[in-house]
Amino acid sequence: MIVISICSGVLVITNLITLVWTKLHNFKRCYSEDVKQKTEEVIKSSVIPLLLISTKREIEDIYYKTMEESKLYDYQRKYLIELYGEYIKLGGNSCITKIFEEMMSYKIRIKNKG
Repeated sequence: MIVISICSGVLVITNLITLVWTKLHNFKRCYSEDVKQKTEEVIKSSVIPLLLISTKREIEDIYYKTMEESKLYDYQRKYLIELYGEYIKLGGNSCITKIFEEMMSYKIRIKNKG
């Protein structure tokens, strides 16, 4: 009779441990996903504006360096197209579009061989 009571007690404790373990595991998974989602939100809300500002500044730098002669080197034009694409993907507005369109009309500068 004592052996049956001990076995029943062990079985109840084992079931209880399994139940608690399962609940903790599910909580950990939910908590982990929640933390991951919040971390991604913080990154998006802080990094994207910085990238946007940086990309805008880079486009403006090219503009101010080339506006006097209205000429671009081929590599500058290609880089500008990439920058503008990223600027738009990041949510940039039409403020830079006028500058970009103006630079796209610039003549291509030939690099002197020397």
